[in-house]
Amino acid sequence: MTLNQNTVSDVDLLASIATRDKAAFGMLYERYSQLVYNLGNKIVKDHDYAGEVLQSVFVQIWNKADTYNKNKGAVSTWIINITRNKSIDILRKTKKQKLNVDLDLDNMESDANYDFTLSERSERREVIMKAMESISPEQKKIIELIYFEGYTHKEASEILNIPLGTAKTRIHLGIAKLRDKLSPFMLEI
Repeated sequence: MTLNQNTVSDVDLLASIATRDKAAFGMLYERYSQLVYNLGNKIVKDHDYAGEVLQSVFVQIWNKADTYNKNKGAVSTWIINITRNKSIDILRKTKKQKLNVDLDLDNMESDANYDFTLSERSERREVIMKAMESISPEQKKIIELIYFEGYTHKEASEILNIPLGTAKTRIHLGIAKLRDKLSPFMLEI
């Protein structure tokens, strides 16, 4: 398959990467490397470790591209989750303390062309912020602890002084509500 950087979708790139297409891998790297590095750096707070996150994420993408399931979310979400997990692995490996992460989507995205205009990015951010306002403060706090600060379910439940089952229920209900609010906006680019 001949791939055109400006028109090929992320899903098509992953399909090509699954067949070991180096050109497709290069295109995906060009699209997402800055985002992965910036998010990794936000979490690990260290440029060297952020580089390690970047490398680890793209090695996993190369090796596991065939495991991506478009029914579970956008390619960007899949990559962000891999980045988050790899960053947490490095934090744990290096025994760094948990760090608070102010999630600023505008600062995490690179100058690379993601086919979004600045107004589209601003609109997406506004939609996400409105969705976060739609969940209860208890759900919002635990989701922030788990997804943006790198705590485990057990650690978050201890911080909030609630039973583990309650923590998992709040996460599940909050994510379900967010998914419901955001589903109209989750079209693959």
